[in-house]
Amino acid sequence: MMINLAAASVTATARRSPEQLSFGPYGLADLVDSFYFGEEDEEEMEEEEEEDKDTDWSALEAALEESEADSVACRIRAEAERAVEAVGFEQRGDELKMRVVGWLRDRGFDAGLCSSAWERSTDGVVTVAGRHDFIDVIHLGGRRRYILEIDFTSEFAIPRPTAAYAAFLRRIPSAFAGTEVTVGRVVGVMCEAMRESMKSAGMPLPPWRRKEYVEAKWLSEYVRRRGDRETEQGGGEGRKEEKKKARMIEGCREAEVRRGEGWRRCKLDVGQKENMVFS
Repeated sequence: MMINLAAASVTATARRSPEQLSFGPYGLADLVDSFYFGEEDEEEMEEEEEEDKDTDWSALEAALEESEADSVACRIRAEAERAVEAVGFEQRGDELKMRVVGWLRDRGFDAGLCSSAWERSTDGVVTVAGRHDFIDVIHLGGRRRYILEIDFTSEFAIPRPTAAYAAFLRRIPSAFAGTEVTVGRVVGVMCEAMRESMKSAGMPLPPWRRKEYVEAKWLSEYVRRRGDRETEQGGGEGRKEEKKKARMIEGCREAEVRRGEGWRRCKLDVGQKENMVFS
């Protein structure tokens, strides 16, 4: 005679009293507590994430408002927008940027086209070497330096952004002008928001989206070109006193950047020699 073992097992289980049911090393009360407390932990984590987003948003707002309240930065940004509108985006890359530099110089700004470059770091923080071209404007005889990007938003574009990150990205102006310190603050907030967005989308953070790599675009050593043949070098160890005065004027500390095999602070060192190269 054949016996249906599965049916017999179900029947036997159904006949057991609640006291006879086994919940392993944890009792029924423990399982219920675990279920409800687990939900509370998830809620706490969500609340903490929202608080972090609020903090990051406040930090971004503060940095951008600082730039928007700077009359010199506003003038630079306004003239850059006029230059791009007059020249048109038909010209791209360095050609467009040099036209903007010429436009600014014709209007009394000490503008230049900067080419930064950096190597991989030995400790693995910066895992990819790179270079970047951007515009800067020297003000107050070199005591203050403004970074100008005519397409700043594109520097932080990522695939499949979350709604929160898309809001951050919309807050970034297309044309941006600000001091090196302000740039460092914006980069720090945006890179953290970018990391969270890609994590939520289940995507790994590529090395060229890490904070140290993005910072290096504007805060590492660079070669500066004011015209067709005028070449200067910046980002070295010179002009320490001028930088100290600039930090006192701005009322904030100098941003630290990591460079190559030796970590050091970013200094403004504008020379007068032609055809200078990176050391």
